[in-house]
Amino acid sequence: MERKRLFILIGFILAALLIAVAIYYVFFRAAPPPVAPPEVPTAAAPPGALPSAGEGKPPTAAAPEVPGAAPAAFVPSPVAAGGITRTTTLNPTLTIAPQVASNGAITFLDDSDGKFYSIGADGSKKSLSDQSFAGANNVTWTPDSSKAVITFPDNSKILYDFNAKKQVTLPSHWDEFAFSPSGETFVAKSLSLAPENRWLIASNPDGSGAKGITPIGENANKIKVAVSPNDSVVAFAAIGEKLGGDRSQIIPVGRNNENLPAITVEGLDFTPVWSPNGTDVLYSVISASTDYKPVTWIDVGSGVNTGGGRRLVGLNTWGDKCTFASADTVYCAVPDPSSLPAGIGFDRTQVGNTNDTIYKVDVKTGTKTIVAKPDLTVSVEKLQVSKDGGKLLFVAKESGALMSIALK
Repeated sequence: MERKRLFILIGFILAALLIAVAIYYVFFRAAPPPVAPPEVPTAAAPPGALPSAGEGKPPTAAAPEVPGAAPAAFVPSPVAAGGITRTTTLNPTLTIAPQVASNGAITFLDDSDGKFYSIGADGSKKSLSDQSFAGANNVTWTPDSSKAVITFPDNSKILYDFNAKKQVTLPSHWDEFAFSPSGETFVAKSLSLAPENRWLIASNPDGSGAKGITPIGENANKIKVAVSPNDSVVAFAAIGEKLGGDRSQIIPVGRNNENLPAITVEGLDFTPVWSPNGTDVLYSVISASTDYKPVTWIDVGSGVNTGGGRRLVGLNTWGDKCTFASADTVYCAVPDPSSLPAGIGFDRTQVGNTNDTIYKVDVKTGTKTIVAKPDLTVSVEKLQVSKDGGKLLFVAKESGALMSIALK
């Protein structure tokens, strides 16, 4: 009996030990670290098949924005692409009568020292003459910039030959000069005291050989001298028939006073600019329908079809703020609408800083697109295209500086 009790006690102790060990393994022993599965090499994709995308990974979260942090500085586009575009200053002082010469150089009078300069394709500036023309306020160039009519505040005028370094005096009552495409003659108004002696004339550059084209009498202020690139038209006369309201006819004046067809315009203050081939003329007029703000049109300006191809461009700017890059392409500087109050066309001297935007016009289709907004607040004057078509050149009205915008 005693032995039986001993076996029972031993069995109970062994069972308790087994239970304790089991509890330890189940609840208290640390689990072994997980073992990564072996890396399975990616099988090469058969020819022509896309490779495996591999195992995806979650994207890395972007760094959170810091409240109040300054935005990155805005950088204007270096090339015109429809937005704000960098302007480059070519001549920082008052630049008078810049012209893209037939050889591609930009020629101009620098008011700061009264000397003439040219800027070549490489951007270098060189003097055209050692002579100073201090005080000169107007210049009319021959197309090749070899000669120029220079006007002074006292209305005295000279013709200067930059190749020969010589000058001749011209009559002071001659005004509003424009050279022929060859530069061998110019057209001007001869404004004598007596109305019967007032003529539109043609002359050799040195003033010799002057001859009358047509008498202008009391209509001098209605004549705009504008020699066409094909030399067939030398001026426009606002002396045509009145057609009611602001409508009227503009008469082109031929080189030999030919009787050319009239151009019908829908307004006053006709301001023209010729196409390079002398066929079309872009112009601006003002009328009651536009609150006497300028609006642009294009028409055939010479030949038997003169006045027969009128189409509205519709940009609210003046014709002399536009320039032809080719027979089919025009660039125009268009003022911000807020700078053109009603009636501004009657007194352009009241126009302030217009904060212009540059538009490109397709002459054939009439399509208008924004090319550039200068990164400076400027009123664009003397807009021109460089000889290679790579730059727009202009004078900033406020400072008189010569500037450029890259087109390509």
